[in-house]
Amino acid sequence: MTGVDERALYRDRAFLIAVLAAGFETHWAEPDPADPYAADYRLICLHTPAGQLTWHIHPDDAGLFPADLPTRPSDWDGHTTTEKQHRLAALARPGGVMAKRLISKDTQEAVTIAGPVLSDGRVLVQDGAGCIAVVNVADLAVVDGSSDDAGQDSRR
Repeated sequence: MTGVDERALYRDRAFLIAVLAAGFETHWAEPDPADPYAADYRLICLHTPAGQLTWHIHPDDAGLFPADLPTRPSDWDGHTTTEKQHRLAALARPGGVMAKRLISKDTQEAVTIAGPVLSDGRVLVQDGAGCIAVVNVADLAVVDGSSDDAGQDSRR
């Protein structure tokens, strides 16, 4: 690609990954000595309903992610780039895994995620009235987005 600033392209990509990471459990993975890029890049790991997603992130782009993002031992599931792309497609597909809705187990109200999952497992949610609350992810349940019954748990 003549005349293209490759570093700028990777920076642009990192912005998109940071936006995606804000909606899912995310952490930095400890470097794997067998990874040929480990010395030059950080590894970001997202856990999504479609499966794990990982990318190498240039150190100059690490500031795009929350400063309190934890670093954990690598839990890479062995996915290939092609598998990662299939998982991304599943997240984007209408009626796919992101068509699921969340409800509060306590109130049975539908809520939407209003911020990133924090390292302690809490997340900001917003209810239908626009009220914002901080809840533990464990206090949320996934329901089928196509159902009129928000209390219908799809995990049966």
